[in-house]
Amino acid sequence: MDNPRIAVVLGSRSDLKLFRASKMWEVFTACLIPWRLAVLSAHRHDNDLWMFCEEMQHHGVCAIIGAAGMTPALPGALAAKTGGAIPILGVPLSTASPDSFMAIYGITGLPPRTVAAAFGFNEPGLINAAIFAAQLVALVDGQVAERLAHHLKNKALEKPPEYDIPLAELEKET
Repeated sequence: MDNPRIAVVLGSRSDLKLFRASKMWEVFTACLIPWRLAVLSAHRHDNDLWMFCEEMQHHGVCAIIGAAGMTPALPGALAAKTGGAIPILGVPLSTASPDSFMAIYGITGLPPRTVAAAFGFNEPGLINAAIFAAQLVALVDGQVAERLAHHLKNKALEKPPEYDIPLAELEKET
């Protein structure tokens, strides 16, 4: 893609399964936001990660979503390498391990001036990060704001409320 507005960086090819399941790109597609996907490990591809961050700064990317396993390394490395010039949205991709909460704690505990926002785990976190990234693009592009509002309204209408219980019925049970 020539001029992406949003970049998504996965820490490993094994993260593609959760990426696919989330369908987070639907947000970008619905809003007509050019985006780019890369698989770069903060541990194994340090030089490539540095060059990627420089390239994204050159393209004027509005946000980078860093999604990886049970450590804050990828969002932290992206934040350090962009120097605060691009908002970093960290999404921990985890197993059911209690240790996986360390990823969120790590993202929220990055040192001062190494800024990354932390989102929830796995698919919900990826979708929310995609929406937030689109909101950042919408700050500089009013058409994206309109498309995003339309997309979110349509998504809300796809699934009607599961629990639409009148208050009177709830009071009967107490």
